[in-house]
Amino acid sequence: MNVFVTGASGLIGGTVAARLIESGHAVTGLIRDESKAGATGTTGERSEDVFGEDVLNAWEPDHPIRAARVAIDRLVLAAAEQDVRSAVLCNGLVYGGSRVPGRQSVLIDALIRQAHSDGVVRHVGAGRNIWSNVHVDDLADLYTLALEKSPPGTFYFVESGEESFGAMASALARTLGMPTPQPWDPDSLSNLWDPQFAVHALGSNSRVRATRARDLLGWSPDTTPSSSGSPVPTCDTAA
Repeated sequence: MNVFVTGASGLIGGTVAARLIESGHAVTGLIRDESKAGATGTTGERSEDVFGEDVLNAWEPDHPIRAARVAIDRLVLAAAEQDVRSAVLCNGLVYGGSRVPGRQSVLIDALIRQAHSDGVVRHVGAGRNIWSNVHVDDLADLYTLALEKSPPGTFYFVESGEESFGAMASALARTLGMPTPQPWDPDSLSNLWDPQFAVHALGSNSRVRATRARDLLGWSPDTTPSSSGSPVPTCDTAA
């Protein structure tokens, strides 16, 4: 199959492109930088809300970025009515080594950059907020399955486990050889996080279940935080 991959120089796009090629597909990738063409609860408190895939049918988010994302997802799914075999994969926090050097999760990268800025890993508030997560290799497997087998107009959450940001911060501190993580201080001179990003991303909860991926496509992720360690980069990617 001929496949066009946007963001082919990123963590997800690069890994998906490599996996598709390994599966025998012909891949053309879109990149932004030609130099990379050669390598392909708002306060840190826990929420008990866990969302299933039907949430997209009725959810009307009040945050403009989330509202735009939902509108795009619905537009893609509606293409099934025009004989397009469309699908949407909505992943949680992605972790694991990238096929593209220097690329990793946006959220984990933010934790690393802040840690290097003031010598300690930070979490928002108590760090009890939880994000579903998935290893990038398992995510690439699911993209391949969706390309080959997905029914038209299907929305998928993607996760193989979940972890609190406090636990992730502790694992990252051990990897970096840093002291015990501390709560984020927005007034610190070494703070790098935009307050909106800290509150709505690093301090939020994002808990979902990937029911359709398992039931419809037979997706069986090989990697969970318990089998690979907590969802943070290895020493070489965290340097």
